[in-house]
Amino acid sequence: MGIFDALGGIARGAMDAARKSQEESRQAYEKGKRMNYKELVRACKNGTLSQKTGYNKALKEMIKELSKDMSYDELVYACESASVPVERKCYGRLVIDEIDRKSKYMSDREVADKFEDAFTSIEKNGYAKVLEKRGYLEKNSEGKYKRTSKRL
Repeated sequence: MGIFDALGGIARGAMDAARKSQEESRQAYEKGKRMNYKELVRACKNGTLSQKTGYNKALKEMIKELSKDMSYDELVYACESASVPVERKCYGRLVIDEIDRKSKYMSDREVADKFEDAFTSIEKNGYAKVLEKRGYLEKNSEGKYKRTSKRL
């Protein structure tokens, strides 16, 4: 057996494992679409890596659908009480999008006041992103926000 035959065998094994993982993920996604919210969150925590991929996709779709009927405060609460990373990320993105939408009609001073009064970390982060876009904050090399010389 030559070196190329051995490499070919390794590559075939890797391809078979990838196909199996992809199929497992697809099955988990289909199964996840039939689960209720609590079951799906539990499955996202406990599944294998490829199953989690499918369950996470189903959870993202469910959150997108559920969030249509949620108020801003409910979105913030859902984000803060999320138990799996994908859940927190989805709700966090929705909160930040809502802050971005609301801030379009605010003065710079109003946004700065909202930033200072923000109760949760996700709200603080959302208003910080708006202030960064407007040139009042910038991220340093450590990824933390710092004031710029621009005055309100």
